[in-house]
Amino acid sequence: MLQVSVLIVGAGPTGLGAATRLEQHGLNNWLIVDKIKCLSGVAEAKVANAVAQSKPKNFDEWILRVMGTGIADLFMRPYNFKVWAFPTTAMQCEWLGERVATVDATRAIRSVIEGKEDAGWGPNAVFRQANPVQPHAHS
Repeated sequence: MLQVSVLIVGAGPTGLGAATRLEQHGLNNWLIVDKIKCLSGVAEAKVANAVAQSKPKNFDEWILRVMGTGIADLFMRPYNFKVWAFPTTAMQCEWLGERVATVDATRAIRSVIEGKEDAGWGPNAVFRQANPVQPHAHS
């Protein structure tokens, strides 16, 4: 039976941020329960996109083709509904351009297997504690 000190439920930004902070503090006996769903979704999306005969019809289809069902269900659909107050199935995808990062499946899988950070995901790939504001001395 697998035993861990910390069980993280969900591989969205909060779960991944929690895992990153645990690692930064030298705590490595943790498990994210959605990791497999996300990785298998990324791999399946890569295959599906490679054999697709047409462009995605909407934002939701684009998400599925680029990120897979794991990331779609855990993060992209809820996050974008929160931001736009509109379901991704009702949004077109021509506006995406470079606004939405895509997933390099090989890199993502390697990063998880090796347990290493991949800073190439942009400024929000790793959550760091900001320097606290220092009080100003009054004269």
